[in-house]
Amino acid sequence: MRNYILSALLFLSLMASGQSYFGSASSPVDNGTNTTFVVGVTPPASMVNGDLVILIAEVRTANETVDIDNAGGQNWRLVDVALTNTLQTTKIWWARYTGSWAADPTVVFGSAPSTTLTMHVFRPGTATNTWALDQVATSAQYAAPGSPFSVTQTGGTTVNAKAVAMAYFSSNDDNTWAQTGVTWLNPTDAQYRNLGGNDMSHTMAYQLLATAGTATGDCTKRQTVNGGDAGVTALIIWYEFAPTNRGFPLPLLKN
Repeated sequence: MRNYILSALLFLSLMASGQSYFGSASSPVDNGTNTTFVVGVTPPASMVNGDLVILIAEVRTANETVDIDNAGGQNWRLVDVALTNTLQTTKIWWARYTGSWAADPTVVFGSAPSTTLTMHVFRPGTATNTWALDQVATSAQYAAPGSPFSVTQTGGTTVNAKAVAMAYFSSNDDNTWAQTGVTWLNPTDAQYRNLGGNDMSHTMAYQLLATAGTATGDCTKRQTVNGGDAGVTALIIWYEFAPTNRGFPLPLLKN
């Protein structure tokens, strides 16, 4: 009986330490229209201190300025990765949620033919842990794919344990996206289409990787409506860790 109880407690402990996808929000909603210079998003309800919060801001203009307008009480860090082609620009920020919002976070764009802001929230295995980038993010432009309009983001291998990997895809049209395979998972919405201006779309997929040295594998998505259209992809991986008096790891630098 004693061994059974110890095994049960160990199982519950492991379950409690597991990471999870919590929820997403967007402005506009998928297949909506937004053309404003300042865009805010209402965070998912019932977030808790320690959550990983990711903001994705997309505009239908190349090499556009995109900045945080209202931080909402959070300390946002910009992911240092190029996410632009001849028709669009994306910026991605992340933060460890403080436990309360001073306001809904907003982003300001230098132009506004079509503007979208999405938020994605992940819960750490241990609430007191904090977050950092696991490795330097990567990105690439892709040309309009031929039928069946599939786009692939090359995978990576985690450096640290307890990692959250995100594969990002954007396109120059209001494409509907389908996930290929079962390893990568979609958030609440399969994509975020914006019908403003000449239209645009982005989508993401995620993996939760408990062990260091785990390969994510490539992520492939297919433009099932209005394809094929060119765009940009990226791979970004975060990990959670217990903070020490040494603070955060040094910022990751590109080679």
